[in-house]
Amino acid sequence: MSENDRRTPAAVYVQSNDAAANEVVAFERLAGGRLAALGRFATGGRGTGMPYLPSQASVVLGDDGRHLLVVDAGSHELSLFAVSEGDLRLTDRVATGGATPTSVAVHGDLVYVLNNATADISGFSIEHGRLVALEDSVRPLSAADADPAHIAFSA
Repeated sequence: MSENDRRTPAAVYVQSNDAAANEVVAFERLAGGRLAALGRFATGGRGTGMPYLPSQASVVLGDDGRHLLVVDAGSHELSLFAVSEGDLRLTDRVATGGATPTSVAVHGDLVYVLNNATADISGFSIEHGRLVALEDSVRPLSAADADPAHIAFSA
């Protein structure tokens, strides 16, 4: 077993999107692709309560595997978790600057979130386990009635 395997097991993260109390549901990824429950971790925010969230990136692991970001679409927030040894610890939760965030992208310590209901994006930086809003980073999309689902960084 390598040092990296001992430090952080391979994992799969999903969110509940529960309207009363959103959670991250974590699974350890075992040999052959089997999954074993690691636990449920409250985001502190709310989901929409719908059976699914129309998004391709509502839960995103940072480049270095130390941070997990989760949109809380029902409370218009973004939650930040510290990842260590198969455990998650909520370190921050912030308003996204818009309504109904559905997707988040991270590159290094730079984070952008896509707000579906207000059709805009807003930026943050990760600083010492906190999300700090980037000044003048809220930007509208092509039209007020746009129906965006995904945000990502280019290579």
